Amino acid sequence: MRYRVIQDWICVSVWIIAAAALPVAGDEAAPPVAAADSLDVDALARQAEAVIQVVLAHHFDPPTRQEMWLAGTKALCENVPGTAPAGLSARISQMARADEFRDFLRQVWFEKMTSEQRRTALAPSRMTAVFLEGLLRPVRDAQVLVGSEGAAREQSAGNRYVGTGIALHFNDEARCTGIGSVFRGGPMERAGGRDGDLITKIGERDTRNVPLREIIELLRGEEGTDVTLELRGSEGKDAPRSVTVTRGPVVFEALEGWARDRDNKWDYRIEPHLPIGYVKIRQINGSAAHELRRLERQFRADGISAVIIDLRSTSSHDAHQALLLADALLDGGTIGRVRLPNGHVQKFQADRECLFRDWPLAVLIDRTTTGGGEWIAAALQDNRASIVFGEPSAGSARSNSIIRVAGENLSLQLPTGVFERPSGKPLQKRDAPESSALLVPVRAVAGRVQPPQGGVTPDRIVPAQSVPVVPGQTATDVLKLFGQAREQPGRRDVVIAAAVVELRDRVDNPSQAREER
Repeated sequence: MRYRVIQDWICVSVWIIAAAALPVAGDEAAPPVAAADSLDVDALARQAEAVIQVVLAHHFDPPTRQEMWLAGTKALCENVPGTAPAGLSARISQMARADEFRDFLRQVWFEKMTSEQRRTALAPSRMTAVFLEGLLRPVRDAQVLVGSEGAAREQSAGNRYVGTGIALHFNDEARCTGIGSVFRGGPMERAGGRDGDLITKIGERDTRNVPLREIIELLRGEEGTDVTLELRGSEGKDAPRSVTVTRGPVVFEALEGWARDRDNKWDYRIEPHLPIGYVKIRQINGSAAHELRRLERQFRADGISAVIIDLRSTSSHDAHQALLLADALLDGGTIGRVRLPNGHVQKFQADRECLFRDWPLAVLIDRTTTGGGEWIAAALQDNRASIVFGEPSAGSARSNSIIRVAGENLSLQLPTGVFERPSGKPLQKRDAPESSALLVPVRAVAGRVQPPQGGVTPDRIVPAQSVPVVPGQTATDVLKLFGQAREQPGRRDVVIAAAVVELRDRVDNPSQAREER
């Protein structure tokens, strides 16, 4: 069965725009739409100007107004073939004012296009979405957030989202939305919803052929309010049942451990005989630092005295949330800097309260570590608060903000700054999402490696696909140590193994470890 999955607590804005512009599952059988003659070009131009103003004021590296006008016009014309005016680029490049573009857009829509072309075009709401999507094509890493999506993303970053606690998919066979998964401990689980259930009604609204983006809006609401759903089993053959869900906080685990125990709780100790804990940072959100504080107390009680913090696949472009986590791990010193569009630089200092004080600390990174994950790794490395293991990070270090578009039911997510190391060296690699620096052969080294321009280079480079060379240890020693007490196929991670070996030595020789740091 073919389906799309999307969480009700946050949805990908690119998907929203695409769904608004093009037929998607659930749209094909929708009733015919009104003719596009009713498109309000003046409103479209006004909305474009509001969006452009936000981009020009806040984007770290904005395109020109003319580039955005041109891209939006091309997007409209692409959906009505044969309507692009001759010399389009040259004409738009000569414009300077929003009213000039508005008059030009009106001319293109009502004079260049025939009534038949306008009649067969997409519905006005979809043409508007097509235009906005096109408008932002030249804007690097920008997303339009429609309706309540901006607020939902902000709530998610702070781990204070209010919703029903489900992930959704569209069931092509039943032609309605289904529950892909129910979040553990969330409102839907308490109400009796199950993975795979089909949502056949929301209140009195039949959900057949209703697109996912509308379902999400119907499910959202204020904390403490109720929404009644009619559900059926995954095959759609069971009798429908009604559940009432009281919208409430949906908490997402920021951290995870090495394995789950018999009670389905995280076990953070890699080996029973070693005093080394392992913490994977799943999300850099508002609760990550708080959860780490709770773990520190647990670790001390359990006799753990060294920690591995795994930042691989950790991505966050929210400077505030990354700042909270970095501050929790540093005992004073400079966390880093954020360079803003106006040329100003914000510099952040850590206070003297820190977690895991005087413990050997290892941080794991690779090419999937981006944004706030890179910033935290660089802060710990430059302050000599940890040893960094793994592969060079991505060098994708932009800081994003969500900004409301004045007068419109829209927000924009934009890169509004760039993360920098405490020294001021850049973390962002210029136009190199797959930088050639990542393809240079790497080897394990005993000394500190000076970082190149962009990204974070580990102190101990350990290619994930090979066994590292660790002084005093053979490859066989590493693999015997790692996983010898718990045979877990697929979990013999050589990067973690290298960190375990070095942390073990530092726990055994604390005075030597302090001298090296």
